[in-house]
Amino acid sequence: MKKNILIGLSTIVLIISCNNSSSEPTVNKPLTTNVPSADKTKKEGTPLSEFNTAGGTIEGRAVAQQQTGNKTYPLNERLYSSTWYQSEEDYDDGVLETEEVFVFFDQDSKKSKREYENGRLDETDYANLQHIENISTGDNTGNNDQNAVIVKVKEQGDDDYEYEGYYMTDDRKTLYIVEEDSQSSAKSKLTELINDVKGGRANNHKDKKYLLSIQAR
Repeated sequence: MKKNILIGLSTIVLIISCNNSSSEPTVNKPLTTNVPSADKTKKEGTPLSEFNTAGGTIEGRAVAQQQTGNKTYPLNERLYSSTWYQSEEDYDDGVLETEEVFVFFDQDSKKSKREYENGRLDETDYANLQHIENISTGDNTGNNDQNAVIVKVKEQGDDDYEYEGYYMTDDRKTLYIVEEDSQSSAKSKLTELINDVKGGRANNHKDKKYLLSIQAR
């Protein structure tokens, strides 16, 4: 049943409220619970309170984490309990229009996506993710060289599936998401995106850029 697949319901439900200066509803911005680890050998990330206290530089908790051999965790697993968003404002016939998209990963790294237009819920998707392939980001700093991944995405209640590529930047505050019909196309687009971002051409991919929700409005 759907109630069994709702992702982190207690933490991600968006409350619609009225703005004091407008009759248009606004979306109360949910904050991330976890800041994902950039270290491929550590599944555990950083609680938001610790991340903010350290000025956004702390990597992982200051607790010992048991490791077995050379086990690594793909990015999609490290994205657990994290919240990302993008927003856009534009004027249509003199009226300000706003669009917001929130992407949530639950404790099992399943994904929920909610789209809002002018503060009103327009669409909600729930999806299971299957790890397909790790993508090297070419970083030589410690174990921070696999912060990109290809996953197979199957939406709840839908027999079709697609492929998505995720790339998290080194500061762990930005996640790029590409959506394609095939694994090869997702890999090609994701590799191109990574090269562009690292080469100072991130503006070419603004529509794929999501920010980690670490601050309230």
